[in-house]
Amino acid sequence: MNHGKALGIKAALVLPVVWIVLSLFNDVTFLDSTLIGIVLLILAYAAGDLFMLPKSGNVVATLSDFVVALLIIWGGLELLGYNEIFLEAFVAAIIVAAGEYFYHIWLLKNVYNNPNHTTHSGTPSTGSGKASSDPSPASTTTVDAKTTTRKAEPKKDKRAT
Repeated sequence: MNHGKALGIKAALVLPVVWIVLSLFNDVTFLDSTLIGIVLLILAYAAGDLFMLPKSGNVVATLSDFVVALLIIWGGLELLGYNEIFLEAFVAAIIVAAGEYFYHIWLLKNVYNNPNHTTHSGTPSTGSGKASSDPSPASTTTVDAKTTTRKAEPKKDKRAT
């Protein structure tokens, strides 16, 4: 997994959002918004992109990224002495989560090399619309998010007369 490239793209998403929402439109210093952005970048990557995304899919990971972003931005601003900043934290978290949705799609396709990426509805999609070629008995095949199960056929004895 290429963590450097993934973190670079995530930084290009997260840092401008916190700089614009917190520093440009509010009275948060550039240093404080950068510090909050870096903490958010690292914790959200570890919790959302490495842990939640592969196990739970895009929708759950995006919702968890929203919660993590809101808590880190709001808590970070409170710890740094800013008051009445929940709305700013909420707006920044919404924008970050919206970008994270598309970032997760890229991450699943390019970093995890998973053609069975999760679609917008949270259900797996093969991407090709073709069934698996696994001939094993009772194997599960995913075709356009519909699951079917094949029944095992009895094996024929070649020695039968």
